[in-house]
Amino acid sequence: MITIDGTDAGLLAVEYRPTEIWLGRIELDPRYQGQGVGGRLLRWLIDVAAERKQPLVLEVLEVNPRALAFYLRHGFRETGRRGRKILLARNPDQED
Repeated sequence: MITIDGTDAGLLAVEYRPTEIWLGRIELDPRYQGQGVGGRLLRWLIDVAAERKQPLVLEVLEVNPRALAFYLRHGFRETGRRGRKILLARNPDQED
């Protein structure tokens, strides 16, 4: 659960796998979107992945261009597609 000033603001689901970190979900209440919260969480997770020397991976639906653009801005690259899902990854040695 993501809390801001004691208020539930969203969800963060992360799975630490043997060879990668899987970002299952960043979900923010619309009242907290566009304020940099998601970006700060993602940068923190990018740092964790770099410390662990593991790629950070996720999927995004192709019908969600806003989410895709968000991840691309943070250095993720498309690694494949599975149906309507776009697979993205950010390697630990990658520069911003």
